[in-house]
Order: sequence, then structure tokens, then C-alpha cells
Amino acid sequence: ELGTDKASLTPLEPYIRLDIKRVGSLGGLEVDLVLRPDPVCESHRLTMSADLSYLPRVIAQLNKVLAQFPVRLETQCSSGCR
Repeated sequence: ELGTDKASLTPLEPYIRLDIKRVGSLGGLEVDLVLRPDPVCESHRLTMSADLSYLPRVIAQLNKVLAQFPVRLETQCSSGCR
């Protein structure tokens, strides 16, 4: 979210949500991951603290995942792709 101290990953699937927000003035982060296999009656939550020194490694790992599994736009999908 631009202009805030929070970033959210909200994929098309309603079963996963990841929020990262800044806490404190020294670059602390709070990471909140929620998995909902059954959004009505089942939920699993992982909350952890981190600091900015973790980000370069996490970003590098995410870039490797994106290189191996690039994002496919709807126009790039063959019929039946969703």
C-alpha cells in the first residue's frame, strides 16, 4: 500500500494472505501469514518479527522463484488456462 508502512500479498485465491508491516523506528518488521484451507471454519496463522537485514536474502529467493515460474498473463495462456 503506497504511502503506508504496510505491504500485503493478496493473491486471487482467498486461502492465503500475507501482511508485512513496519514496527518501531529501527526497521523492525512484523510478518503475518494466514492460511485458510476452509475460509469458513479453518484458519492457520503465523506471526513473526524480522528486521530489514532479512530482506535482501528474501528478495533474492523470490527472484529465483519468479525466474523459475514466471508470471503468466491471461493473454499468454492457452485455452483453458486459469
